[in-house]
Amino acid sequence: NDVQGLGERRNGNWITGVSFADNARLGNQGLMPDSLKNNKSHNKYYLLPFILGIVGLVFQFTKRSKDGLIVGLLFFFTGLAIVLYLNQAGPQPRERDYAYVGSFYAFAIWIGLAVIGFIEFVKNDSQALFRMIGSGAIVTLFVMLISCLSGSFTGAISTAFVSTALFAGFVAATYYLLRAVSGNGKNEKAVAVGAAVICMIAPLLMASQNWDDHDRSKKTIAPDLATNYLESCAPGAILFTVGDNDTYPLWYAQEVKGIRPDIRVINTSLLGTDWYINQLRYKINESDPIDVIWSEEQIAGEKRNVAYHIPLSKTDTGYYDLYTMMKDQVGSDAESKMYRSQGGDMLNYFFSNRFTVSVDENFVRQNGTVTAKDSVVKELRFQVGKTYLFKNDAAILNIIAANKWKRPIYFTQPYSLGFDEYLRQDGMSYRLVPVANARGTANVDWMLDKVLNKFKYGGANKEGVYYDEENRRHMVAIRNAHTMLAMNLIAAGRKEEARKVLQRADQMIKDKNVPYAFASRYGNDHNEKSFYFAMTALQAGDIELGKRVMESVKKDLQQQMAFYESYITGEGTTPSEYEYQVAKQLIQAIDAAVKEYVQGVKPGADTLQNKELPQTIKNAGDTQK
Repeated sequence: NDVQGLGERRNGNWITGVSFADNARLGNQGLMPDSLKNNKSHNKYYLLPFILGIVGLVFQFTKRSKDGLIVGLLFFFTGLAIVLYLNQAGPQPRERDYAYVGSFYAFAIWIGLAVIGFIEFVKNDSQALFRMIGSGAIVTLFVMLISCLSGSFTGAISTAFVSTALFAGFVAATYYLLRAVSGNGKNEKAVAVGAAVICMIAPLLMASQNWDDHDRSKKTIAPDLATNYLESCAPGAILFTVGDNDTYPLWYAQEVKGIRPDIRVINTSLLGTDWYINQLRYKINESDPIDVIWSEEQIAGEKRNVAYHIPLSKTDTGYYDLYTMMKDQVGSDAESKMYRSQGGDMLNYFFSNRFTVSVDENFVRQNGTVTAKDSVVKELRFQVGKTYLFKNDAAILNIIAANKWKRPIYFTQPYSLGFDEYLRQDGMSYRLVPVANARGTANVDWMLDKVLNKFKYGGANKEGVYYDEENRRHMVAIRNAHTMLAMNLIAAGRKEEARKVLQRADQMIKDKNVPYAFASRYGNDHNEKSFYFAMTALQAGDIELGKRVMESVKKDLQQQMAFYESYITGEGTTPSEYEYQVAKQLIQAIDAAVKEYVQGVKPGADTLQNKELPQTIKNAGDTQK
């Protein structure tokens, strides 16, 4: 399936398509949740590409061992050698197939040589068949045992022997079939055509299995998500992004499509380099220069790569001006020289991790940083929960301190530097505002306009569009933005508008394309977000929508639990056992919600009027774990 695996049986593993082998290694595949079993990425090749590759490998080493050695070295050095050299830590955020793609090309050579291999040994007597089966069976058994070492011993043995039997059976069947249609190998043309036709089964099978989950012709999630982020921001904003998935589409939207060139997009992953920080000092497109406090000389090379928290007093609980701390303390070579590391190098430090950012209430009201209804704090007070700051962390704090509320500051997701409580959702983006307890709230009227008039949905309103796991995560984030807005509308007594927002999400993000119920990583995060969506629909009075989503999510959770129960033994902390407990708790929450809002509500009666939102639902806007 397309769910990133973290070592558990359910996600990200390869399957043969033969139940006996897969069940022993990965649990009862018949109990796999429908969301995975019926997903377009649930592909089965029945080992045919692998078997053909082994046939070609054995044939080449038998016929021309030097050529086989050359292709084998290509396979080794572009695959296994890279694994050993990189020694990647686990888990990785995504599949790293692109790092080993050279070995796929080498193996594809062997797959192609299988055609010639069949032609050659069909012309000979049965001894050639036995040599091919014997040599190929040894290679198949060895490779399969190695490939299954991370699972159970029984599963590894079962898969290895079933795969070896499939290899032997396919080769023998192909041999005798080609012999039969070619007069015991005498009709060379019949042998060649027959071998080509039989071997074409593998690429045709792969094309038929893979086409529907690799078709991007209708999918526009990347530019649409970028548009949603940019259009959520006020004019002249500074927008901090995290990583490449929510940065490159934004650059594309600005530079190619000309969307919101007034916004300065800052990639926090690149912000740890001096050259990138220095680019902020210049005007780009319609975005004015940004004050980063420190000079080019102060950040050159490895200078200030890390600043450490070294308290001068254990009893000091005071808060200090962020601008002064970053400019005169962390940015001062004279202060930093007071402390030296063991190697004798200069050590940058800050003596307190409690900071303030002053607020001019009249100024932030006039420039639209806050709304007329907001209660503005006199100063931002926050504590950085780290014992050190990398250069990119310090750069973010510098920009916030030097900005002095002149330009809107946004984040594509909450950033863990202590000021999360002051991040309010303005659409898809989170704005830093001098308002206490802003987290979990939304700038309702601003966000309502953006959702109804600006938001795009990645083609999810079209029929038959496939979204892989990473796409689904972003699509769920868009759906979750509707949930957050609806929650805030309900809290403001605007239930009709809340229903309109949720129904728009239901119409524009079709359940067939991005199911409400879907097995996922991160403690069933996908289903949890759908639960919040359904709960909000029930609170808004859209019983049909809420009940429909609740029922589909519950069914998926029950199927997940049944699958886990087929192989979980005892209590523990493995990913599967953790997912099992989360699923169990979500089902209990769904049952309670249905009992309260569906079974306890008479048709047409507005018994939800003035009902207080549960605290767990109020806090559901944080899309990060």
